[in-house]
Amino acid sequence: MQIERTKGGKDIGNEVINAWASKKTKISKLIKRARNKQLFRTVSDEFDYLSSNNATPLFDFMEQLELNELAELVTMFCDIYHEQGELPEVLEKMKECVGFIHDLSALRNAAAHGRSILPLFMDPDYNGNWDLEFDNVENRTSVDKRILFNSLKTKWERNGLGEYSREILNTIYGNPVRKAWLELNYIYFYIVQDIEKMSFELFYNEAGWFLSKETDIYKQLKNMKIFNLRLSDMGCTTLNISPPPYDEIANEAYSAWELFER
Repeated sequence: MQIERTKGGKDIGNEVINAWASKKTKISKLIKRARNKQLFRTVSDEFDYLSSNNATPLFDFMEQLELNELAELVTMFCDIYHEQGELPEVLEKMKECVGFIHDLSALRNAAAHGRSILPLFMDPDYNGNWDLEFDNVENRTSVDKRILFNSLKTKWERNGLGEYSREILNTIYGNPVRKAWLELNYIYFYIVQDIEKMSFELFYNEAGWFLSKETDIYKQLKNMKIFNLRLSDMGCTTLNISPPPYDEIANEAYSAWELFER
């Protein structure tokens, strides 16, 4: 899906990159890095590197960005399209979810350098706001302002969970990794599924494996791969007194999937 040109043929992508480079020295450096990456490859024949010092394919440039800079890029695209009086649907969705990008940084950083994120999914101390939320949740938390709050709360209430659905969402949003994982699943089904089919299918298959579980404990231990852990590999830490945490967390992700009834 193309978003870099208006209906009148205006190259918004080039305009955004030029405007951003004029404001930030770092962006100029990233443009140079993106150009050098492809300069002598055969694909460079399809792009006019001589037209402008800032000329570079948009996706080559985006590969050089930090995750937190993506929000600024989306906002700039939306602003310029708004001036043209036309905002593509995919950009509307991106702008709606732009607040997720900061959350996703927590997930990315937690999993950097091959580290397993499983311990953080169930770490009861991984929340800097417990002292604010435990004593007066209804009045002090802002969880009901989250994009996914109403959709999931309505879904779970319809399934008979009642007000417990709010407690689930408070627990999710209290853990940065757990919250980011739920939002990542939502983004893939809400946005990526429509614009990058191959990326979506890759995520769908890999996430399906991550969320799957082996019911036979012997097979689970035998098939466990330290560099390819599944959520269920954390084991049942509740002694069957209550549902195992991997079931709860997997069901949260599946709830985001089911909003789109794939």
